[in-house]
Amino acid sequence: MRSEPRPVTEVRCAAPAPGPPATQTGTCGSAHGGGSGTLSTRPVVPADRRDWHALWKGYLAANDTDLSDEATEMTWSWLVGGDESMGATGAFIDGTLIGFSYHAIHRSRSPHGTYCYLEGLFISPEFSGVPVGLALVEATAERAKVAGAAKLYWHSLPTNEIARALCSPAAVHGDCLIYERTL
Repeated sequence: MRSEPRPVTEVRCAAPAPGPPATQTGTCGSAHGGGSGTLSTRPVVPADRRDWHALWKGYLAANDTDLSDEATEMTWSWLVGGDESMGATGAFIDGTLIGFSYHAIHRSRSPHGTYCYLEGLFISPEFSGVPVGLALVEATAERAKVAGAAKLYWHSLPTNEIARALCSPAAVHGDCLIYERTL
């Protein structure tokens, strides 16, 4: 039987290992160019707007998506607007935003009533790796639990090796296929 993942809200990190981000499992660098730093997570707040926007552009590029400025502003307002059904969590090294996740809490027809969909997660490529991603997943799970959600779920492409390395210690892969239809 699989043990439950442990929540991660603060971790001491060593300097990044040489090589591509996928080889940096277990490490994260300092936001100040090397060395070590303290990784922490918290909800994103309006004061994080500038740093979030820079990461958001990277997220959109990584997902080959182009959004208008209006759509980006609407997204930002949803994430920090106080509606508990949507939100964003930031990963910070020594106070500098280096990644984020965003989620939507919604009703389910299940007896449990409420689920949380982790809609997206992005980490600055220089800090990409399992420790930062896992910290974001765990912080999102805690926010969802506090909001009364019975389950946290997300999707990942089978070819996204970095995401799959993150997902394995954080959750169990189900047997469902996901079908989508654009409306």
